[in-house]
Amino acid sequence: MGYKLPNNLTSKQSSAHNGYLKIHRAYLWALTYPNGARLMRRTRSYSRATKQALSILGKLIKVGRVERGLTAAELAERAGITRKTLRKIEYGEAGPEIGTVFEVAVLVGVRLFEFDDRTLAMHNARLDEKLTLLPKSVRPSKQEVNDDF
Repeated sequence: MGYKLPNNLTSKQSSAHNGYLKIHRAYLWALTYPNGARLMRRTRSYSRATKQALSILGKLIKVGRVERGLTAAELAERAGITRKTLRKIEYGEAGPEIGTVFEVAVLVGVRLFEFDDRTLAMHNARLDEKLTLLPKSVRPSKQEVNDDF
């Protein structure tokens, strides 16, 4: 935890405060890891098409990085991410945030769409118009589906 102790505490208050922090950290640890066991992270399944798209984009990013002569450390620093996150992106893992993946792709020259900037702006404007015409929210249908065949 990146907690900074207030400057105006006496040494007695400081040691009491540090004791509180230790207890607080232990409490948070117990909440996070009951009975000392790590909580299992829920895995999400992805379709084959999604996995292929992630793999292709990751490989394109790696090719772009290598063609530009950038090390993984240099690209990670430019993108403001860790080398571990960059490795996950290049291996096509689904964990990194999509904005981070797109930013790394742009940094190495991977085109995300097959359009020039003007066409993309026009396409974006058309989608904004379409979204304006669509309902703001979608409610579940109240009709019961007749599935007795």
